Amino acid sequence: MPDKKALDAKQRKQLLEWIDKHPGMLEHLAELKEIGEAGPEHFNDLGQAESSVIEQVNALGAEVLGQWAQEKQQQAGERELQEKRTRLHKKKASRSRPSSEP
Repeated sequence: MPDKKALDAKQRKQLLEWIDKHPGMLEHLAELKEIGEAGPEHFNDLGQAESSVIEQVNALGAEVLGQWAQEKQQQAGERELQEKRTRLHKKKASRSRPSSEP
């Protein structure tokens, strides 16, 4: 098996900070850790072990996509609110201008 590149201290710190901000991810990573530590004797066969790993990886992926969707929804709401404030400000400004009629 080829050597894997280890994370440097900065990357490790960033990863741990990111995981701390996303408790759902931490849960799935902990489950993967448990599966890995249990070893093959914990499962009836390797197919069952593979299914357990795949289930956790899929759940981890769903967690990531769900968080992205929440962030996008929040950003869209903030944009909409800002646009409403801008329209309201423009409307108030146009009302306060003096009329050019004599």
